Amino acid sequence: MTTLVFKLITCLSGVISFPFGSIPYNAIPARTKLVKSSLILEAIAKAENVEVSEEEIEAELAKMAQMYNMEVEKIKSAMRPADLEDIKGQLTIRKTIDLLVDNSKLA
Repeated sequence: MTTLVFKLITCLSGVISFPFGSIPYNAIPARTKLVKSSLILEAIAKAENVEVSEEEIEAELAKMAQMYNMEVEKIKSAMRPADLEDIKGQLTIRKTIDLLVDNSKLA
């Protein structure tokens, strides 16, 4: 389970709150749906052995560097290991969604 999903689950259960404040009561259904979707996508990624290569991470860092008009090395040096894990997680989710779309069939 990713750190983000764990934080969302514990936040929804009332164990912790986000640093920017508590979640308004009316936002809980949307947050619950987000947590469920994340868990489903993580399970599919694991079942289908979806992996992200170092080259894919480097390509994402290059996109970020271009977007912020910075050198890739400066982007890397500003990141913590957790930031790189978050990028890897985001790429895994994107690849999983692409896999689902590519293999979906309309009835």
